[in-house]
Amino acid sequence: MTMEGSRQDEAHHEMSDERRMSAIVADVWDNADKLVGQHLQLALTELEGRVDRIKADLTIVTLGGAVMYAGVLSAVAALILGLSTVLAPWLAALIVAVVVMGIGYVMLQRKNDLADAASPGSTQSVESAKRTGHSLKEAVK
Repeated sequence: MTMEGSRQDEAHHEMSDERRMSAIVADVWDNADKLVGQHLQLALTELEGRVDRIKADLTIVTLGGAVMYAGVLSAVAALILGLSTVLAPWLAALIVAVVVMGIGYVMLQRKNDLADAASPGSTQSVESAKRTGHSLKEAVK
């Protein structure tokens, strides 16, 4: 074989290696793209299921809360009627109203204190997504 033929074979071999490498990179990219798409689809499906469960739970909790609220209003009315046997009806209603509003105020203050102490929970999901994106970029390099 001549020197020129050897160089052509070598050049052909290098071009063939470059084509193989670019095909591998293209395959990795396509697979990563498909994987991310499938991962997102799975996440959406899971979220849809969770949203449906939350809707059903909220409906039950709302109806239960409405029934309990009616019970509390009945208890307040009974308390007013009971106090009105000893006091003037308007005074009994005023005393019960002030006590109920005081209880509500304390409950709201307690809720605000708890909300201030709570930390956001979605930061873990964001951090996980950032790590996954960074890992994919590193794998493609």
